[in-house]
Amino acid sequence: MKGKTQLPQAIEQQAAFWLPVCPVHLIADRDTLVLAPTAGLGLALSEAEGLIASFNRHFAEEGYCLYAVSERDWFLGSQQ
Repeated sequence: MKGKTQLPQAIEQQAAFWLPVCPVHLIADRDTLVLAPTAGLGLALSEAEGLIASFNRHFAEEGYCLYAVSERDWFLGSQQ
């Protein structure tokens, strides 16, 4: 898959299914949420890894895990 980000094989084997996901910024606006462009987040890889570690601790019992290939290329893994 030329031009597509892929998981390392060792990571890919940790879950049965992987979905590409990306970080987003939701802005509360009175009675709605506004989805801000991800390009403006300025998220560093170390920050992404911190967010992912928190997500993985919270959802470990449900069988979900996140993995970051880069600041903006994330994957959600599940056994189901």
